[in-house]
Amino acid sequence: MKLAPIVFVRPVVAGAVSRVIIAAIMTAIMSYCGIGTADVTLPGIFGDNMVLQRNRLVPVWGMADPNETVTVSIDTLVVQTAADSTGRWRLSIGPLTSKQPFSMTVSGPKNTIEFKNILAGEVWICSGQSNMAWTMSSVTGRDRDITTADYPEIRMITVPRVSTTEPSWTFPQSEPKWIPCSPDTVGSFSAVAFYFGREINRDQRTPVGLINTSWGGSFAEAWVSLDSLKADPVLHPLVANMDSLADVLPAETALYQKNLEMFRKATAAGDTLPMPFPPRGPGQRDYPSGLYNAMIEPIVPFATAGVIWYQGESNAERAWQYRTLFPALISNWRTKWETDNLPFLFVQLANWNTETIPVERGWGSWQVLREAQLATLSVPNTGMAVIIDIGDSTNIHPNNKWDVGHRLALIAEQKVYNRLIESSGPIYTSIYRAGASIRLRFRHVGSGLYAGRENVPVKTGRAIPSSASTASTSIDSSSTTGQETPANGDSAAVSSGDLAISIGDSLLIHRNRAFIEDTSPIEPERTVMLTGFVIAGSDKVFHPANARITGDEVVVWSEQVPYPVAARYGWDDNPYCNLYNSEGLPASPFRTDDWDVPTQGLLIPESMKPLNY
Repeated sequence: MKLAPIVFVRPVVAGAVSRVIIAAIMTAIMSYCGIGTADVTLPGIFGDNMVLQRNRLVPVWGMADPNETVTVSIDTLVVQTAADSTGRWRLSIGPLTSKQPFSMTVSGPKNTIEFKNILAGEVWICSGQSNMAWTMSSVTGRDRDITTADYPEIRMITVPRVSTTEPSWTFPQSEPKWIPCSPDTVGSFSAVAFYFGREINRDQRTPVGLINTSWGGSFAEAWVSLDSLKADPVLHPLVANMDSLADVLPAETALYQKNLEMFRKATAAGDTLPMPFPPRGPGQRDYPSGLYNAMIEPIVPFATAGVIWYQGESNAERAWQYRTLFPALISNWRTKWETDNLPFLFVQLANWNTETIPVERGWGSWQVLREAQLATLSVPNTGMAVIIDIGDSTNIHPNNKWDVGHRLALIAEQKVYNRLIESSGPIYTSIYRAGASIRLRFRHVGSGLYAGRENVPVKTGRAIPSSASTASTSIDSSSTTGQETPANGDSAAVSSGDLAISIGDSLLIHRNRAFIEDTSPIEPERTVMLTGFVIAGSDKVFHPANARITGDEVVVWSEQVPYPVAARYGWDDNPYCNLYNSEGLPASPFRTDDWDVPTQGLLIPESMKPLNY
């Protein structure tokens, strides 16, 4: 006998009494009818102390006997459904608006599960590799920020680091726990996630749930589902030889252990050897789709306000491919969450590497990866935190994680919570020639461009008055009030070959096409010199360039290039560059040309090629 799904919403009898009565009645009926004998279970993302997304319907799901009836209740909200023929069940409950802690019960014929001390608030997924995983105990300002981290409305959960070959409906190994933020608990949690969540908690005055699902050193393709990788011709090579990866895993593991021991001995002796990558076979960290299967699938479709993402270092050797891989990851997650506009905020790679490459000798690959991240702003409802100014040339893990979390939070405040603030540093839009110089134009200039963060006269992230119009306006830089230029949206479309990215009526990347000729003289205003620019003529040879701010433009020139056609800014692994807007946010590195760059055509990492490849 199968009972049709029944939905109860706001029954006449209120509160806990109603919940108990309904659960007892339904359990008795199903027991009398002989329906079901197994316990109802839920995935490990559900637990005491969790935060459920406020102001919207919240999915709840799990396993039970086939066709078994499951009842979920929160206060006066009661929803019922029946498991399908495989035992899977899912329903939605809400919207949740309570400002006080509450409980949720899930009942079946045999058992009742109660989750306690739940809050309704903003839930964010925090993912990526080591710079997202980097804990509070290892960052600048840790002593102050850990000892004062008494935020009971911020709840944290860290997903176990596991890789599997098949998608898992719950965490494959240990079940993590939601933990209220305190000086005793925050030290082992993601620093970027904490600083981001603390700012959202303070600004929105609401509880915040942070789901840290990150793994140091991981490749982006490990976070994408297998069906998505197979569907894209650029990404398909990543999964084309997965069977052979399994066949040679023992030999690859032995070789890795040998190389790792050599690396450790060389490091201890003060010598330098490249750090070996672990094998990419089944169950390994870098196995394509492995982290999606074990660390993302178990939390789909947990209701969330959005995603923050800090990753890319491991994909720098295939940086050009990242302009396909990263948007595919975003699309994949949005599809799985059934939310086409799921906010996806990410961090552009910081400056790093002591062995910078002079412009005469060529280029590294981190700037190509940064360009791929910049191009991803063409994906609707994305945002990018630029941190080209806070990296550590000797440490791939910069210890300043406050600025990272803060800049991500600025984007969330503007894009998700609709605050009228400037959330981005200057983004290059177009180029035109002015005699022997090049002029560059930008959006997100705020009330002006500045050379050096220390010269910015206004407070970072200052709110724009509600009376501000959407047109460009000026502001007295010495004033603390007045009308500022509001942030622009980033929705855009990428043309074929990514030669140009249109942003509204302007261009995000205006490649070397028809220039607007302008022979007017350079205006003498605001002539503070900038750093980080290089310039080239039609011979494609770049030379260090002079650059200065003129109004809301940057003028670039070099005596060695009398007829320039292209400029680049911050185009190095570890550049020194100092262009900011009035909110103290740095400009993203960019280039105006579309000439060939390193990593084009590289689709498979060396660490993925098995011995018999």
